[in-house]
Amino acid sequence: IDGNNAGARADALVAAYNRTTNPCSRFWIEGDIQFSGNQTLGAPPNGSYPGRQVILASNHDMTFNGDYQIYGIVYSDSQNWNALGTGTSDIYGAVVVRGDYHNNGNGSIHYDLSGLSTEALSSGQFVKVPGSWIDFN
Repeated sequence: IDGNNAGARADALVAAYNRTTNPCSRFWIEGDIQFSGNQTLGAPPNGSYPGRQVILASNHDMTFNGDYQIYGIVYSDSQNWNALGTGTSDIYGAVVVRGDYHNNGNGSIHYDLSGLSTEALSSGQFVKVPGSWIDFN
């Protein structure tokens, strides 16, 4: 995700997540990003349905203003929750911060990796291939 400012990057990310064909749930964000308003990214596990977890990663700043509900993993160099002191942004999953973390609002982090187990098994560069030499079952 890229854009000419932090708000435009957030708008592009939300649009890519919400599109009807080929929606995205894993994002690398180029530059700072500022989420504002009310939005849910990801979905919690529900019974046998694993949920739709998101991965938000950037080596820049992330700011959450408003009421965001995020199910998944958030990684950035620096994170500010409700930097203006308004709103309640909650993360259900994990947060990794390489730099500073500030929470001026009422948001919270709910550490829960149960919904993320399917992300580790989904397709990618380094996954087990059924029937390969590493599959001894």
